[in-house]
Amino acid sequence: MSVPSPFARAVAYVQAAPSDTFDQPLDVQRAAVAACAAEHDQTLVALFEDNGIAATVPFSHRPGAQALIRWLDEHGPTVVIVSRMDRLGVAPSDMIAAILRVSVSASTVHFIQVGVGDSEVSRYPLDTGTPLGRRLLSAMYETVMEEWGIMVDTLAANQRRSPRR
Repeated sequence: MSVPSPFARAVAYVQAAPSDTFDQPLDVQRAAVAACAAEHDQTLVALFEDNGIAATVPFSHRPGAQALIRWLDEHGPTVVIVSRMDRLGVAPSDMIAAILRVSVSASTVHFIQVGVGDSEVSRYPLDTGTPLGRRLLSAMYETVMEEWGIMVDTLAANQRRSPRR
């Protein structure tokens, strides 16, 4: 008996805040992730969703995201499909943390769109299972860490300049 490839099955995560009824409603996201799985000859075995939860809520605090992580931990490597990267969080650091947490248990994370809106770059997928996808993810992480370092340095400088009370 052969062991099925982790790339033969996929799970998906969708998220919509109450204000997403026109931008990225759940039915549109569900259809997009199902089409992506079919295009890559993958069986969509589970769909996790957070409906009515804002993207500002950290990924680790969302019920659907928590269920996704538990499923990945229990069932092992598989492909995770997400309609857009911003479904994981608004702040870049939250997004990167969510991608890294999912990547620990998933064989690959496939984003149908990278960006937000109709910009040219937003139409391109990102797949962390490819060398280019891993490189882009690494560059994003480095950028977030650099921004965080600048923020820490700025706060420290402001504290040094402010008069002590």
